[in-house]
Amino acid sequence: MKMITFKHKYYFFSGKGGVGKTSLSSAMAVHLAGLGRKTLIITTDPAGNLADVFEQPLGHSVTPISGQPNLWAMELDPDEATAEYKERVLAPLKGIMAGPALKMMEEQLDSPCTTEMAAFERFVGFLDEDSFDAIIFDTAPTGHTLRMLELPADWSRVISEGAAGGAGTCIGPAQALADSKTKFDKAMEAMKNPRITKFVFVLRPEASSIEETRRALEELRPLGIGSAQLVVNGIIPEDACANDFFKRKLGDQVAAMREIIKLDPNTRSMFLQKDELKGLARLRSAGDRLFAAEATVGQVLATSAPAGRAPATGPVITDQKASEARLMESANGDSRLIFFAGKGGVGKTVLSCIAAVNLADKSRRTLLVTTDPAAHLAQVLGLKVGPDPAPVEGVTNLWAARLDPKSEAVKYKERVLGKARGKYSADRLAAMEEELNSPCTEEMAVFYRFVEYASSTEYDNIIFDTAPTGHTLRLLQLPVEWSKQLEIKTYAAAELSDVDAHAKSMFDKVIARLQDPARTAFVFVVYPEHTPIVEAHRAALQLESIGIDPAMVIANQVLPAGYCKQGFFAGRRKAQMRHMDEISELFKAPIISFPLLAEEPRGIEALRAAPISFS
Repeated sequence: MKMITFKHKYYFFSGKGGVGKTSLSSAMAVHLAGLGRKTLIITTDPAGNLADVFEQPLGHSVTPISGQPNLWAMELDPDEATAEYKERVLAPLKGIMAGPALKMMEEQLDSPCTTEMAAFERFVGFLDEDSFDAIIFDTAPTGHTLRMLELPADWSRVISEGAAGGAGTCIGPAQALADSKTKFDKAMEAMKNPRITKFVFVLRPEASSIEETRRALEELRPLGIGSAQLVVNGIIPEDACANDFFKRKLGDQVAAMREIIKLDPNTRSMFLQKDELKGLARLRSAGDRLFAAEATVGQVLATSAPAGRAPATGPVITDQKASEARLMESANGDSRLIFFAGKGGVGKTVLSCIAAVNLADKSRRTLLVTTDPAAHLAQVLGLKVGPDPAPVEGVTNLWAARLDPKSEAVKYKERVLGKARGKYSADRLAAMEEELNSPCTEEMAVFYRFVEYASSTEYDNIIFDTAPTGHTLRLLQLPVEWSKQLEIKTYAAAELSDVDAHAKSMFDKVIARLQDPARTAFVFVVYPEHTPIVEAHRAALQLESIGIDPAMVIANQVLPAGYCKQGFFAGRRKAQMRHMDEISELFKAPIISFPLLAEEPRGIEALRAAPISFS
């Protein structure tokens, strides 16, 4: 078998959540290591699953992969990175700064902004690493990855401005961060260099994945990054389509692949596997397939049935009645928060939209908000969704909004400066404005907007279509972290300022609301596969540690028994049923099954017709 070769040093795997980035980046790592290249694979996703894929313990340190020479792996842990960062920044100041000043610096570095910076700096450090021939980054879903790629230039600017003015930054003294600036500048040079860096976008042959990839490619260009390789994952094998249901789905995939090769004629392909892609043997086989010279989408199209959809011979689902998913209303009539959470790509957006339409149709004033930077609400609803709540056409009692970091940052800066004008001198205002130009401001602005929504009593239900698990956990833990931070200030200063006292009161109310099952419901969405189930269970345990219990688990894309009586899909359904048992063992909450549909619901009427009813 003739193989193609990539000889870059750095590889960034990105794409929509749930498309298979971790599996395929791991397959590439095994392949490169097998060729004798010293290879390191790192996950920058807060909910990384490399340990599950390689079936061995991994953590925040570079660890050799058992059974595969030349291969190491690491799961970047934001909390451990933060501890390392704080120690590095504070160490040179101990013995130089007076006790009160040092204590103030320590408190400043307890800011949640530091966590983002620390994890990011740890990642950047590997772009100046000479110990490996190849370094593969298994990144968070697209929106968060693009944010990460923008940060080197942003932080380099902030540190330069702080140093020029003899000032500090929100992450420490500018002079102490001079080494960081050098690293950030070198990181940008490396990422822009197509001879040493390759961006690999993994996508599924479906409209939402294509649109997100197209948008990501466009957003990379202003950063000076133009070298990208596309890989289409999850193609249904033609010989597995024993009935019209799967022939129809393959027909849709073929049509999608014809659109994909317009983006990249050299797009590579990976077929849907009978079993989950984990363990060295399966990863090695997948890597060989990925790098086979003939493994292109063009070759798949040349040997597949013509594009088009086989006619459905009956109902889309023949063996499943509509599921009833009861999201209990607050006993005292208070508005209710409903979170749809889980691994990227498991179907949170579709299910949150179905729930929103269902509840609004029952005369419940409902607001649907997405906190995911990828923001697929517009595609599912079939209309534009802006940064501020607006009525959804065709549904009485329903409003929708997307939480846009850049838009929120602009509003947040103007709000802070507006309150300061007339109270402080021009110099003080200028210093505040400079500090608000920090990349941290986006995270702070998004957080405060989330708190405003979570505090609102304007609606009967507020439904959050959340970002993938790790980022959602971070957002939900921030009220607790900031409340603790303000408690520290209370002990240090004996009393809080009026602004801080108001903020702490607001955070404490949100925490109490999140912890009250009568006012908040957390719905975990999973595929009946091991990795998304384990990720959701870990997240549930973390939420339990801050007093939040899941209200429901929805197993999505369950293969319908009527269409899986033999062959390839019979085996996949049998595996799914084993995982359904696993869900029952891990979660105490009610479990709802939602079937794989012939096509994903798009538009209000399709959402209303979905085989699940939320009440």
